[in-house]
Amino acid sequence: MRHNESYAKYEQFQILDEGGARPAGETVPYLVPRSGEHHIALPTSFFENGWIYVLEDSEIAFLLMLFHLHKTISTQFWVKAETYERLAHFGIGRDAYGAHEVLKIFGLIDVQIGANRRPDGRIFRPASYPDGDRPLNRFMLTPEGFENLGQASAIAALRGLI
Repeated sequence: MRHNESYAKYEQFQILDEGGARPAGETVPYLVPRSGEHHIALPTSFFENGWIYVLEDSEIAFLLMLFHLHKTISTQFWVKAETYERLAHFGIGRDAYGAHEVLKIFGLIDVQIGANRRPDGRIFRPASYPDGDRPLNRFMLTPEGFENLGQASAIAALRGLI
């Protein structure tokens, strides 16, 4: 078999809709969202520079939440996510929420620690705040961080912690 013949099987390759397997009916081809349709746009450098391979699933989920919040609220300002919103809308629990620490170390986000919070995120005197009125951390994406090579940046950041 010649080299070109081995690639012939990919000539009619079609990406399918990511909605999962359907119980019946034809498969649905994937369509790129139009500008008016709801979607999350990631920088191409997230893929081109290997961040997709460096980050854990929880870190990627946290980033997706931030990209969504920045798109729906504002791209230029700090965003925050209430506990209920993180859990109900994004499935980001307490452990996955901790991913922001790694993303900050890697230079992908900036974090403003909420007033009266310790560096680990716990609140000084939590009983003094009624539920839903606790100070929240705020986050901002740093797009220039994605321009760096993921693996090299992660290794350098982790070595800096030692």
